[in-house]
Amino acid sequence: ILGYKDSSLKLKFEWCKFTSDGTVVPVAFSDHQLSWIKVVGHGVVEAVECPPFFAEFLRENELVPKRAKAKEAGDIPPAEDLTSQDLGALVKEYDLIGKNKSTVTEITIDTSMQHSNLAQNIYFSNYFAWQGHLIDKYIFGLDPQLYMSMSPKSQFATTRCLVTHLREAMPFDRITITLQLHRIWQQGMDLYLEYFKMAPQDEKIKLAFGRHTLAWASIDETDKYVPQDIPGAFLNKITG
Repeated sequence: ILGYKDSSLKLKFEWCKFTSDGTVVPVAFSDHQLSWIKVVGHGVVEAVECPPFFAEFLRENELVPKRAKAKEAGDIPPAEDLTSQDLGALVKEYDLIGKNKSTVTEITIDTSMQHSNLAQNIYFSNYFAWQGHLIDKYIFGLDPQLYMSMSPKSQFATTRCLVTHLREAMPFDRITITLQLHRIWQQGMDLYLEYFKMAPQDEKIKLAFGRHTLAWASIDETDKYVPQDIPGAFLNKITG
């Protein structure tokens, strides 16, 4: 719990699966920070203090953190984090700004009430859905046949994804998402995304940015990702 009058919460999630023999296996970890706000105009919000009823709910249910660090996972075995060092040699790197920038595709979303929540803004989970949609569109366009033949033996697997929000979007805003290549390794790639609200006179207002790391991998007998070389049909078109 942090921020203006304890208005922000930082949550940590552990995603696990239960195997047939009862073993608990971690599959992912998430961080999620959110704050209490008041909508004061179209896309304009201000921070407000945590409502007393919610603070009391946290105390009564012993949900208030007692230590600075997150609760340990207990019996859950430690996860092996797949990092860029596990993805082989760096093949190519692009700048995120300037002449060496590589914007490969984009989409524009006409939002509606379908994308909103009780606060009447665009709900955060839409950004991850749009991110996945745009990445699928890009990779499919590289080689449709190879993309449709991906299997547990050879596939692009997400190892890390992130969205950082800068300001609010509201229903009926038009949002453009751009996808850039950042780093290409022998066995994976790092992508960068930006989210813009399209204002009058084609002005772009930046709403958020995201990062997404993919590994070309197979899945072994313990369901772990084993990085492999990206097929030439993909790699040649990615590096251009």
